[in-house]
Amino acid sequence: MYDQTVHLLDLCILSYHLHAQTLIWPLDPYYESSASEEHRVEFMNVLRTWCKGVKSLHGPGSCQGSVEQGWAANDLLDPVFGDYTRLYPWRPTFTRPDGQNEPWIIYDTPQEITRRIGKVCMVQYDFGDDGPYSPSPLVKLTVIHQNHPPPHLKCQPTTYCTVSKEEPGASMGIRRRRNIIHGA
Repeated sequence: MYDQTVHLLDLCILSYHLHAQTLIWPLDPYYESSASEEHRVEFMNVLRTWCKGVKSLHGPGSCQGSVEQGWAANDLLDPVFGDYTRLYPWRPTFTRPDGQNEPWIIYDTPQEITRRIGKVCMVQYDFGDDGPYSPSPLVKLTVIHQNHPPPHLKCQPTTYCTVSKEEPGASMGIRRRRNIIHGA
């Protein structure tokens, strides 16, 4: 095992890594980077309406049911939508929280952590028709990935890149950001 402090920091990276993978839009949860406050509020209201009853998503309570069923959404919070079936800890995640003002962030949890992950599951409550105040919700386990992906004997380096408006011309503005060797 490597240094405990570094290990704990790597576990923090894993949490950001997995959270970012579940976000269904790259803008989640960065609504504050909208062009104006008025546009931001309007856009969030459209999303709150759109998500009503879309049970495959996780986020505002209205995804799971109506207010009458006990699924009130807190409209003081930004609606952040997730899809847990997108979890894949063996592959890096990309996010760009502040748009053009900062570069892409690559969350690539070290293999010292991810190679120990054998199965990926999501645990959640199944409330049935009783809503969130059910006196006896069931605990539902969903297997997302049954096994760790098989190792490849010959891993090829994968180059991740971004397109930059500042570098037109050569290579069509593509910059090499990082080489990552992975087996998934």
